[in-house]
Amino acid sequence: LQLTLRKGREVIDGICFGREEDLSGTLREGQALDIVARLASRVFGGFESLQLEIRDVAPAGALAGSGRPA
Repeated sequence: LQLTLRKGREVIDGICFGREEDLSGTLREGQALDIVARLASRVFGGFESLQLEIRDVAPAGALAGSGRPA
């Protein structure tokens, strides 16, 4: 699952492996999210860019009280 994350004018691409089926109907464009991620550098076509490797993602506030780390 590939995401473009935006906060104000700042934008970064993110990628999440193995969660396409359980997240595809849950996330909407413009929705606030809680994300656990790692910043990673990638090189493609000779150009380096930063990308978030997303470990967990949920609608904002959905993880509160679930026993899962927010």
